[in-house]
Amino acid sequence: MKNKFWALLLTGTMAFGSFTALAPREEAKAAIAFLYDKTNPNSMLTLKKTKEIFIGQSKLDVDYSIGGRTSGIKGSWKSSNKTAATVSQDGVVTAKKPGTTVISFSYKVNKKLITIKCKIIVNSGVDSLAIAGTGKFDGTMRTDSIIQFKATAKAGNNEVKINPGRKLSYGVFYELFADEACTAKLSPALATITSSGFMVAGPTATKVYVRASIKNSRAATEGINSNVIGVDIKDRAPVATQSAVKEIVIENMEAPLANLSDSGMKAEVRYKLLDQYGNDVTRDIRFAGKCSAVWEGNKPVTLITDGKFLIDLEPNQTVGYVGKLNITYGGTGAFSKEVQIKIGSPSYIKDIQIMGIYKRTLTGYVKVMDNTTFLAKGTMINSFGGNPSLNTVPESYYVLVRARDNYGNSIYNAGIPQSKVSLVITGNTGIALDAVDGKIQTISPITVDGETFLTYPLKAATLYTGAVNIRAVTAGNSASNAMDSKVTEGSSVGSLVIIGSVGGAFVGKENLINFTLTNTSGNQVTRYEEVISALGFVDNGAGRAYIMPDSNIISSNLGSYFYFSKNASGAAELYYVPSGAVLQNGTEINTETITVLKGTAAQKDYTIIEFYNGVKEDCNRTKGEYL
Repeated sequence: MKNKFWALLLTGTMAFGSFTALAPREEAKAAIAFLYDKTNPNSMLTLKKTKEIFIGQSKLDVDYSIGGRTSGIKGSWKSSNKTAATVSQDGVVTAKKPGTTVISFSYKVNKKLITIKCKIIVNSGVDSLAIAGTGKFDGTMRTDSIIQFKATAKAGNNEVKINPGRKLSYGVFYELFADEACTAKLSPALATITSSGFMVAGPTATKVYVRASIKNSRAATEGINSNVIGVDIKDRAPVATQSAVKEIVIENMEAPLANLSDSGMKAEVRYKLLDQYGNDVTRDIRFAGKCSAVWEGNKPVTLITDGKFLIDLEPNQTVGYVGKLNITYGGTGAFSKEVQIKIGSPSYIKDIQIMGIYKRTLTGYVKVMDNTTFLAKGTMINSFGGNPSLNTVPESYYVLVRARDNYGNSIYNAGIPQSKVSLVITGNTGIALDAVDGKIQTISPITVDGETFLTYPLKAATLYTGAVNIRAVTAGNSASNAMDSKVTEGSSVGSLVIIGSVGGAFVGKENLINFTLTNTSGNQVTRYEEVISALGFVDNGAGRAYIMPDSNIISSNLGSYFYFSKNASGAAELYYVPSGAVLQNGTEINTETITVLKGTAAQKDYTIIEFYNGVKEDCNRTKGEYL
């Protein structure tokens, strides 16, 4: 009965209307004012009678009762701590982050401002935590590899607090242990784990245990712990045994008719090789070049590049013709697959874009010229070798062109003549296209960052200053593109700035240094191949380019040296290796000067206060800047 009476009382007060001016008796009644939970009208909310809410739960609907009235009163709602919770002008409270806030409603009675308040505690509402490995994690990983764990927090029934004595939870922390009971912390030399759950295995095979906790800080001893997962770190297996080709997948059962050569009509078939895990290994070096095919039982099919066949068609094999294509994978565990291929409507090049000029290095291809990147006078271009299947001669240069047909397929065939795609270079810099078998045509395609392009080799030459224009036009003018650039008097490097050391620098260690390299157009250069090419260094074949102490690019007055390294994302990293001479008498603090781009307008000196006994001393600025 009590609950029913209260509900009727609220309904009855709806008719009182505006509450801006009250008679003395009404004003006295208004003094009986408080806030309450609308879902539980009997629950009065005050600064002492607090309400606990949980992140992720249904929103808390707070209402006022002023002299028994719950509507018609003009006023405003406010939260004292919007980080913890917000409140709408309808009194709806939304939890944001663990903490405490005061929710208030302010109104006027006879021009007197009155505020009623209540205290809200925001909690995480978590009573359990679980972790699991992402991807295809099976409880094992290889040395020097990375996997990720993800924690999932769950609330109790109806998201209410089931552990009354627990403090507010502010974060999830991942930890590694040497035992399943999680009593002994794991040595960082064996493995480490980040705040995002990325676990990095060291070089040693061992077993580690992973656990996550919700607690106030990493050092806190109390909190909510997750399940414990054991991880067997195993020695890295030989690459050849890690995967094997298990399936050939045809990507287009209807092959578009194409006339991209002067030797008749052709049809393009694209395929993928999948390993036992379902991974695309078509261009994996272990399996590349091991697919062949025959058309209609006896006619060999041209392998343009891994993932793409080009069928030479007979005059009667036109649009609508259906024929048999037999594809064979000839590597370990060889097998074949026969499919029915239908010849589709003719294709044509719809879009074309000149990507720029690329140079072959020991480790790959680097862009050396486009609209904003320029080659320098004196640059030497090596011959690519004259063979249409060659594109890997060091210091050879190529024009790469992105082309797509009306189906959206990438076009990168070798042997496309000028009659189909006309590529012309003008200017007196020495940059010119090289002939293949006596004519200008595309050669074996080059792939950069996962994309394959039409590839045109350049003639051997030593370059002169001047303007360069490259223009591409397809047959029938279905697509065209142009690029303007130049060969400059000097380097294309605009500036090299050493920003600072990462975590401090120490004698006897290889210290990672932050740097910024920009070209003469003001664009930042970060890709490893582009960085070392711009600075004139040579990769050692293992993703490193060493800089000797007397280099004009980066030099030390005390014999320290630097090197660039290629990280997992393909970006360049700069490392500083201090010489033993940086310490006077082997122990005393000394000053070392590092000079970048010596003898140029961009020259900059950096002063390093060296350190001893493995402890970094204070760095005082003397000239230039310091690391």
